[in-house]
Amino acid sequence: MSRNDTRHVRRRELLQATAGGLLVGAAGVSASFAGVATARSGEQRYIVTTNSNAEPGIEAAGFDVTGTLADGTVLIVVGSEGGRDTLEGVSGVQHVAQDVEIRLEDPLVDGSAIDASPGVAPTSDGSPALWEFQWEKRLIELPEAHRTATGAGTRIAIVDTGIQPGHPDLGNLNEADSLAFIGGERIEVDEPVDVSVFSHGTMVAGIAAAQGEGIVGTAPDAELVSIRVFSEEGIATAVDVLLALEYAAEIDADVVNLSLGTVPLPPEVNATGLRAARERVANRVVREGTVITAAGGNSNANLQHGGWFMFYSSLAGTVGASATGADDLLTFYSNYGTNAIDVAAPGGGMADPIKSYCGVLEYFLEGRIADPGEETQVCVLDLEPVFPILVPPDYPGAQCYPCITSEYPFPLNGIVSTVYNPSTGEFGYDWQGGTSFAAPHVAGLVALVRELEPGMNPRRVVDAIEQGAEGATGRSDPELGAGRINALNTVERVAGDRGRGRRRLHGPP
Repeated sequence: MSRNDTRHVRRRELLQATAGGLLVGAAGVSASFAGVATARSGEQRYIVTTNSNAEPGIEAAGFDVTGTLADGTVLIVVGSEGGRDTLEGVSGVQHVAQDVEIRLEDPLVDGSAIDASPGVAPTSDGSPALWEFQWEKRLIELPEAHRTATGAGTRIAIVDTGIQPGHPDLGNLNEADSLAFIGGERIEVDEPVDVSVFSHGTMVAGIAAAQGEGIVGTAPDAELVSIRVFSEEGIATAVDVLLALEYAAEIDADVVNLSLGTVPLPPEVNATGLRAARERVANRVVREGTVITAAGGNSNANLQHGGWFMFYSSLAGTVGASATGADDLLTFYSNYGTNAIDVAAPGGGMADPIKSYCGVLEYFLEGRIADPGEETQVCVLDLEPVFPILVPPDYPGAQCYPCITSEYPFPLNGIVSTVYNPSTGEFGYDWQGGTSFAAPHVAGLVALVRELEPGMNPRRVVDAIEQGAEGATGRSDPELGAGRINALNTVERVAGDRGRGRRRLHGPP
């Protein structure tokens, strides 16, 4: 694909008009702790862990049990505000936690900014139209791995903002089994929908299992199921995610992906009751045979000290993923820490933010791709935030840093994936970066392993992925865990040479 041809698939322009010019929002999406969640009735919702049949006593105390999890040892309870002490006094109750809300953060995006690109088709050699830009798939040696496994016969559940149906690369979406958990309630929908204006869940799905029209996912022949946990207002609750996890196990998903990386949370949010409930549900899901993959978060935070944690990747029983970049190093935004990171996977960007953004303004403001080795500059309002706001050189207060553009794939060193433009109803492709887009690479790799060994238990699946990873010594590297995933190494460890060459190649080696 020539440089000029790339213009019809231009990176989303996160441009916001201001009195003095244009602000460019950098890639990366996260979520924040938004407080205590309440039930539709306005009453408090509690998460209660028990060691016996405590349900009759809870109801006798004036509370309603609206759901059971983890074989009945975790109860979803609704009742009066301030009823925690009463619940803790019920026989058989071990811990009581209030349900909490997580808010999706996206301060610069509105739906009209997405530049979708419908109508792409595979090239004459059979490779996806945007294969040239999928540097991350070559990095993990996916084309060679696809000679052995493509995820056929497996199921990937995406717990996220939803997957928009109808994208030409997501014909493997199982709409019948897709649903939503909102406000503690299971919602059957006529069809799934992505409620985020930046197509977060749809992008995650494409990275895991796009079918090779515009792009190829890690497991293009796997089936996708959308489990939406975010409301249209961008709110998810701890209860909704727990319900979604158990539903993924109920429908026999091989893997469930949680690209819901929150900002690092303080120890007090990880209260004993909430932690115990989350771990019981996760362990039950894993016992049922479903692997859990989770994003490590985008705050460049050290999660090894001070008790800070991530809501999902720090959860026992999950595979937490950090993000590596086009330089095959930990990205400048990725969290790290041995208690949260199990493996690494490509998430977009580079280790140095200046190198990551060198050439971006030419692309945004001039509509061109800078030549490799071109002397230019990166201008920001402030370099300190994890994701700085880029501005033109003449913008008031601009801080400019000289740089030389890198070799390919820059400036498109984000991860390209599937998007939906809600303002036009069109489907297309877009570039983004974050640990949200590293985790589905791992989820797709789980599907490749499960195709080869359908009965392999989750612990062994994770072990195979960790053994196939590269770039780390041992399995406790704070940045990479067991290392950056390698699809070829992993499938060869599982299948040896038996399946090599038996399946078509989705992209040129």
